[in-house]
Amino acid sequence: MTAFVIDASIAAAFAFGENDDPRVMSAIERLGETVALAPTVFFYELRNVLIVGERRGRSKSPQTSYAILRPFL
Repeated sequence: MTAFVIDASIAAAFAFGENDDPRVMSAIERLGETVALAPTVFFYELRNVLIVGERRGRSKSPQTSYAILRPFL
């Protein structure tokens, strides 16, 4: 099994509930089979996308906080 690199846009789409996107579903399926590697700036990119999404009304503050903190819980 080969690891793959996950992009912040895929993680953000999943956090926003865009599970109908084939790229998101493919990444989720691959996570069940192998590990994902992330660029060093992944967390910062994801945090920024989630905060901007919250400002634009795509999510609420608790959802943003949960998405950011979930890996640490």
